[in-house]
Amino acid sequence: MTTQTTPAALSGGVPAPATPPAVPVTALIDLPGLRNAAPIGGGCCSLAADDVVRDELESWPGVTVEKIDAEAETVPVRYEPDRADRLSDAVDAVRDLGFDQAGIRGR
Repeated sequence: MTTQTTPAALSGGVPAPATPPAVPVTALIDLPGLRNAAPIGGGCCSLAADDVVRDELESWPGVTVEKIDAEAETVPVRYEPDRADRLSDAVDAVRDLGFDQAGIRGR
């Protein structure tokens, strides 16, 4: 008969405390040109630019869009601090949508 060594067994039967989840932080993404942006796509498949931006940002794990303010041309987002590189990558993807001047403020 074989026995398996578990982390609890290695620590004298006391399980290690769980690591608390990272607390999301807020950043503001500036999107110059959002206010007057034309729909993206064509014909029956065109979408409002702010909807496309929201979908792109939220496709990145750990990034959540709050409320896009098209008039102020800003997007407040919450992200997990241990995934800050994902936020930078997400903003790069928004630049690829045509918002060349997109940038992160308040981080």
